[in-house]
Amino acid sequence: MFEYMCQECGQGTVKEKRIKNYRTKIKGYPFTVPEAVIGVCDRCKAEHFAAEETKHWEELFSQSLEKDKLFLLPQDIERVRKAVGLSMENFALLIGSTRQSLYNWENGRRSRPQSRTADLLIKLVDKSRLEKTVNVLDFLVREAKKLGVMIELPEETKDTGSIKSLVLKVKQIAEHLIEPRSVEKLGLAAEQETGRKVSVVETQDGEIIGRLKYSYESATLILDIEHGDLDFGLYSFEIVMNDGHTIKVESPKITDGHVILLKDSKYTHKDVGEIRLASRIASK
Repeated sequence: MFEYMCQECGQGTVKEKRIKNYRTKIKGYPFTVPEAVIGVCDRCKAEHFAAEETKHWEELFSQSLEKDKLFLLPQDIERVRKAVGLSMENFALLIGSTRQSLYNWENGRRSRPQSRTADLLIKLVDKSRLEKTVNVLDFLVREAKKLGVMIELPEETKDTGSIKSLVLKVKQIAEHLIEPRSVEKLGLAAEQETGRKVSVVETQDGEIIGRLKYSYESATLILDIEHGDLDFGLYSFEIVMNDGHTIKVESPKITDGHVILLKDSKYTHKDVGEIRLASRIASK
């Protein structure tokens, strides 16, 4: 792969070197290669790179994005497409791709995932479907931050719009029936089947985004986030109980997909009727 004269100094020989945890950038994003093979000049120490090796790094980068759930998985892409009610052909036209590309991205046996651009666009489609109004710049800044890139927007481009809201419904269904189905089908199945009931939290159009749980040991009401792309850290919560009582939570603690809604609460997951979210981003 190497063993050639250095093009930088014209005197040394480029020799192969293996480096563990090699820090580099892939498509502008910081990435650490577990074990990189590079060429280093034995005279001027200039680093040289082989095309096949950098291609391997790009594959590792894409795999890490999927593993860390920073890239949508095939089933996620299919879920978004079906949630907006479009065929594969029309969804491809909507996001500016080809039907074949979309088919490959939804294929669980795909050799490589969608591009970063396509991934962001599909996420925006899903977020727009759930929240109706989306601050695109703010969304993209947060997505870049997940990859270690910090982008500070000028003050004049930051969100100064009106407070937005979202209502999430809480529903009791049989645990083994939880999967992406319509509200009508879930309701019918819940009536016909018996078994352990759980409290699922869903959007107005029936998309399940998580489960509501109650710890009897600590008297804590918890929302476990399982699906969707809502950034719950941007919202204050208003929890509406079945008895009509309402409790406001301004800044709930969020850790690893768990939202601590209430502590020392007499209300359990079975008592909650809906959760209202209001954006905490307001003009300064």
